[in-house]
Amino acid sequence: MNRVIKAQLVIAVLVVLTCGLASAQNHALQKTYLDTGYYESGLSIPAKTWTAVGPVVDIVCPGTSGTCTIEAIHSIQVAGPGTAGNTVQIDFMLDGKNQVLAQQVGEVPTDGSLRVFSAIEVESNISPGNHTVQTSVWSVDGADVYNYETSYQVYKP
Repeated sequence: MNRVIKAQLVIAVLVVLTCGLASAQNHALQKTYLDTGYYESGLSIPAKTWTAVGPVVDIVCPGTSGTCTIEAIHSIQVAGPGTAGNTVQIDFMLDGKNQVLAQQVGEVPTDGSLRVFSAIEVESNISPGNHTVQTSVWSVDGADVYNYETSYQVYKP
């Protein structure tokens, strides 16, 4: 291997290691916001449509400078059409917009039974001040949400 290729390889490894170290910095928990609920008849999630679950939650990124990190820990109980491949995704909206962090969490059971899905999402570099957050769910063929719980945690580096 020539010197140029070796140098490029060393630089690439250092960049990867440096990126990993940057994400492992200490953060202090500022506040936790809990949102739980139950839809007795089920909240209908139309096919291939992002649908809000639960109310909008007001949160605060404290201070006048710096940024915050928001961690959303979701647990969603779902049932739906008994079609194979009916996958479910969970995301959260920040200030009314999905964060494109959606995670495909599994498939709705084909026998009509309930299944609980969970996801953890982290959004960093949130500006100080007031914000809103809300859970959203998407399904290929549609589904019904029954129980849900989301914990939104706000951290400062």
